[in-house]
Amino acid sequence: MNVKEENQTERILDSIAAVLEYLKEAGWRATKTTIYRHRNEGKIMPAAGGAFRQREVDKYARAWLKRLDTGRKISDRLDDLQRRKLERELKTLDLDFERKKFAHDRDLGLYVSKERVEVEWAGRVGILEAGLKQWLRSGVAGWIRAAGGDLNRSGELVNEMMRDLDEQLNNYAAAKEYELEIEPAEADVDGKGS
Repeated sequence: MNVKEENQTERILDSIAAVLEYLKEAGWRATKTTIYRHRNEGKIMPAAGGAFRQREVDKYARAWLKRLDTGRKISDRLDDLQRRKLERELKTLDLDFERKKFAHDRDLGLYVSKERVEVEWAGRVGILEAGLKQWLRSGVAGWIRAAGGDLNRSGELVNEMMRDLDEQLNNYAAAKEYELEIEPAEADVDGKGS
């Protein structure tokens, strides 16, 4: 290879053949025809005297040539990295927006906490249970009279119970405000709840 050292830091390549050999050693995909064409297009220019400086050859390769190992230009990889970075930044911005929107909607009262919903449902189930038990206690005499104490009239008994059950469920489903008081379990003599 016709290479001269200048100041022991930068190589001087004295011909296109030397440039081609250097580029291949450095891992760039290049042909003699490509380098001549690029020289004619002004993409790589020799310094005064017709030699090529290594620094200028490296700059040329990064701008115009593909790597042997990846088949891609350095700028393609940088573009790919930049695109991926921007996509992640966009996802992060979208996530931040969704969090802020949720916090705003929650502050407006559009959402309630899971714990609050669970307490509300537990209370409503307790109300339903209490209502159904009261319904059974208060309705049993009427049902017995409806069937006349006769097992053969059990169909009439079931129909009467179903009508009353429907009434209870309709009352429960109506949009009403319920106030639920849960009393703590009484402590036994030894201090433990029952």
